Amino acid sequence: MKSAVSVLAALILAAVASGCADRDRTPAPAPAALEIHSVSPAEGSAAGGTAVTILGAGFEASALTAVSFGAVPGSAVTVLNSGAITCEAPAQTAGTVGVTVTNPGGESFTLGAAFNYAAAPLVASQAFSLGAVDSSGSGFPPDMCVARDPAMSRTLFAVDDAEVGALDGAKVLAVNMDLTPPGADSAYTTFALGKTDLLHPGGSAVGASDTFGSWGLEAAADDLLVVHSGLAFLLVSSSCENDPPYLADLAVFKPSDGSLLQVLNVALQFTPPGGSVRSDGTAIASSFVQTNPSGLAYVPGLGTQGRLYVSMSNLHDSSGFPRTMVYNPGTIMAFDVDTSLAQPVTAAPASTLIPSRWNPVHLTHYPSAQSGCDYVLVTEAGITTYYGTSASYGYSPPYQYVCHTDAAVEIIDAASSQFLSWDPGTGSRTTIDLGPAAPSLDDIAIAADPAGGTAGLLGSSFYGRIYAIDISGLDQYPAGAAGLRPLRNAYNPVQVFSHCGSDHDFASSVSVSPDGGYAMVSDFNGAAARVVALPANWVTGEFAANPEFFETPLAFTALDGGLPRIGKLLFRSGTFAGPEAFVLVSNVEPNFMSPTNLKFGAVATVDFHGRVK
Repeated sequence: MKSAVSVLAALILAAVASGCADRDRTPAPAPAALEIHSVSPAEGSAAGGTAVTILGAGFEASALTAVSFGAVPGSAVTVLNSGAITCEAPAQTAGTVGVTVTNPGGESFTLGAAFNYAAAPLVASQAFSLGAVDSSGSGFPPDMCVARDPAMSRTLFAVDDAEVGALDGAKVLAVNMDLTPPGADSAYTTFALGKTDLLHPGGSAVGASDTFGSWGLEAAADDLLVVHSGLAFLLVSSSCENDPPYLADLAVFKPSDGSLLQVLNVALQFTPPGGSVRSDGTAIASSFVQTNPSGLAYVPGLGTQGRLYVSMSNLHDSSGFPRTMVYNPGTIMAFDVDTSLAQPVTAAPASTLIPSRWNPVHLTHYPSAQSGCDYVLVTEAGITTYYGTSASYGYSPPYQYVCHTDAAVEIIDAASSQFLSWDPGTGSRTTIDLGPAAPSLDDIAIAADPAGGTAGLLGSSFYGRIYAIDISGLDQYPAGAAGLRPLRNAYNPVQVFSHCGSDHDFASSVSVSPDGGYAMVSDFNGAAARVVALPANWVTGEFAANPEFFETPLAFTALDGGLPRIGKLLFRSGTFAGPEAFVLVSNVEPNFMSPTNLKFGAVATVDFHGRVK
């Protein structure tokens, strides 16, 4: 019996072994057919060098496996596995090409129209002229904007000249952006603000022969804000250097017919909290007259109502060299607005806020669609010093700027008109500290990145850099503390212009393309702009070691000799015809303090070949 069992067991084992052997002899599956599924990124610079990842199947792990872009071989080809290859795109002329993978045996696969070589942005040869002004001082065009009303998306509003005291005053011109080159927009009437429309501190009218400050400079436009066809604002000031406070006005006008609705004196008396000191440590008298208005933000309310925020930097300048900017505490005044009234803005502010830094240089309204809340971002600078001699007014030698205190961004919750605070009991504020950034006098450029985060970019007026801040927390209700911070790594802030800390290469204006893919940054004194490729995820990916610039800066020329200067710039958003970006360009004499300085202003256009529409 025992032997029979043994024989049976042996037969079973032999059968199992035979089955296993049969399975071992099953032929291996055939290699996957060669194919390309995707190429990422799908766009790169025509200069070449873009790192590309190709996903697909059937790639052979061999040093002989090749990749070509059109007919040009790629470089640094590495086969990671049968489904992934990395390489660098070669240089090509602008246009879209197919990408081909070829295995060592000659088998190849081409994915058509897989990679676009981006043409460098093109500055148009024609521009919309803002006219010429013959006056002393720095009268180049100070600002331009688009209206908050999306129904006015084809129209750009630009101030023709900073000098309100010029013969025909300062004008706000409406420009039709859908035209190539852009032209006057007949839907809106030019608004003109004359010298005698202005008010001195205290409310008395300015006379035709009045001068402002020891230098005799005219009043200058500072910031333009258009809300809709029936409401717009223009800030005007005349404080200069070490002069005492002078004119600070808010002009309210109607773009639809160019009518002046109201001029409000904002050089108002302010009493700071007890024990307040100036930035140089000296005590402040019981009150002071505010000066140097620098920024505007408007938050709409119900019906015809809204609230206007005006930042007052309260800046003065010490005498001699080195010169230190000395501040009384800056403020942000909140005025109630009702467009059903003949004079829409209340004469006195509803409230006055004091930032944590000395100098609030600009205000940016951010209406969060996700949280349904309105916020005002306050860009705050610190204390600065500049070195030089009286010859510096002729730019020989140039000024040398030094930051002494840090800058920051603070946030006003428009629902309460108070600074955002995580601990209302102690008043502890949410402050995004930037370090010695020396922010420029321009809006924070806000956009969503492809990964869904929200970030803002702002330029440095001294260091030629752009700084990124995470404001994703404002898209939550209540706002989330973790999403409000500066974004930094070894390459952020990004050094856009190389000549830092002196009297040129200012990152004076930053604008972000509608898709969040590019930032355009202007350099006021260098008469150029750069385009920076932004990371796909601003919040976590941040910037690469060498952010992609287009091959050369965008160069601009003056209209009639002299030296070009560029200031405000902006991308368009939405669906539109015509140019995709706009830049303010001016012409000044080599010494722009010349009393016979003839200046020209224009709006130049930039074509991004349809990639940012």
